[in-house]
Amino acid sequence: MGFFSKFKSSKPEEPEELVLPDPIEPENAYFGREPIVDKNSVLMGFELFFRMGTEADAERANAIALRRAEMIAAGATPEEIAEKDLNPDSYLPSEDDDNTSAESEGATEGAEEQQVETPSESPEEAEATTEELPEQPPEPFVKLSEIMRALREKGVANSLGRQIGFIKVNREILLDKKLRSVPALKFALEIPHKLLADPDVLKECESLNRVKYQLVLTDFDHLFEGHQEILPLFKFVKLDPAHSNPEQLKAIIEKCHELEIRALATDVNTVEAFHQAKELGFDLFEGYFFTHAAPETSLHRDEKHFKLLKLLTLLLSNPELSQLDSELSENPTVAKHLIKIAEIEGKRKHRKVENVRDAVVLSGIKRITRWTQLLLYANNNAGVHLDSLPLLQHVCVRAFFMENAAGRLGAGGGLASTDLAFLTGGLSLVEVLFDKPSREVLQDFNLPHVVVDAISDGSGFLGQLLELARAAELGDEDKMRLLAVDDLEPLTMQAIADDSLHAIRSFVQQTQEEPDEDEWPDAEVEEAADEQSST
Repeated sequence: MGFFSKFKSSKPEEPEELVLPDPIEPENAYFGREPIVDKNSVLMGFELFFRMGTEADAERANAIALRRAEMIAAGATPEEIAEKDLNPDSYLPSEDDDNTSAESEGATEGAEEQQVETPSESPEEAEATTEELPEQPPEPFVKLSEIMRALREKGVANSLGRQIGFIKVNREILLDKKLRSVPALKFALEIPHKLLADPDVLKECESLNRVKYQLVLTDFDHLFEGHQEILPLFKFVKLDPAHSNPEQLKAIIEKCHELEIRALATDVNTVEAFHQAKELGFDLFEGYFFTHAAPETSLHRDEKHFKLLKLLTLLLSNPELSQLDSELSENPTVAKHLIKIAEIEGKRKHRKVENVRDAVVLSGIKRITRWTQLLLYANNNAGVHLDSLPLLQHVCVRAFFMENAAGRLGAGGGLASTDLAFLTGGLSLVEVLFDKPSREVLQDFNLPHVVVDAISDGSGFLGQLLELARAAELGDEDKMRLLAVDDLEPLTMQAIADDSLHAIRSFVQQTQEEPDEDEWPDAEVEEAADEQSST
């Protein structure tokens, strides 16, 4: 009896309950921007860069996580799971499996087709068939949903401050009615000229123009047939002066000025290129030419030069309040900007700021010292808002980014603190101020050698972090991935994007009073209103 009861008591092992993994959200598609300035070097906008595939990567990661959970629930051993974890793609069906399935389906269809008599083609039909070209797959492009997630959920829109964001679009994005939910006054849509051959695209451009979207015509170098009807739809034209005929460019720019369209020059990355584009009549300039020393803006051996050098020396020596107050009285422009920044903070805290001492009491000497150092780059001859000065914004964002990134890395690689990272970013463009090699300028100060070496020749841990900051500014994804190794390995693409946006927002928040919130219209409502107005 006991023998039979032994068999009765043994039950097959029940599979574990399937525990569904938490869904993985797509990463931030934003990964860089390029400044756009006017003739007076006043910042007016940024070309925004987005990387493709963030949604596809999230879908793949979710598929792997689900398949792993299913294997565990089905009774896979820890050893089997550990082996597959070494190569996560092994959880997914292989291409061979897909091909075998496709071949099997194809063979079945082929067998069925052999039983059906097909009509013979005439010579003319056969010739027409051979002349037909296969349909080309669409060029890879970031999805509108990826762009929208970056703009709204990841904070790219708020990081722009007063400036406009320029976004490249393709046919699919342009014809997607969800595009209407992008604020028309905050963003400009770049449309390649070749797309206008499509009647649907041209019709959509007319529709977007009616509801005040800022359109940018790109990728052309001469006055094309029909430009009289097409150009008025656009607020900007984007041209490449380095690869275009100057006379044709002048003709385009003259026509644009007749129509009150602003001409934007691309790839303006040297002072010489800026002056050449300016002489051709361009109104706007995209690039980093302002990060290079120019004789007309650099500080030479004059009284202002020595005052700023003396102030910089003081700033790098942990000054007392009385010393800082005294030295800033010799640099009234820097003091004025400093008080303005403190006033912005004071309004939020309901505190009044009338002088440098008030600013220091409100913000603390460390923060005031940092901002005084950064404000050396504020050459505000045009009398505009601080956030509209491209060199100041550029170096501030770089310093904040390096500080944020260093905070993720701890004290590895010889980095003593985030303060050194901030200092490296803040002094990395000092040669632009004085038109001298950076080592020649910095050797006069009692600076840590790791900071001087990082700025002068890119060496050491801080030099690698500085190079990563430059790659992030340019939106150079390949270089970012190449640099984010060894000590910088924790800086994933997601981390770099987040740190960049946090740095930009830090600058905007500290140099602007509370900006107006962007209105995100309902796409369906906007489309209905446009249809009503066009009838």
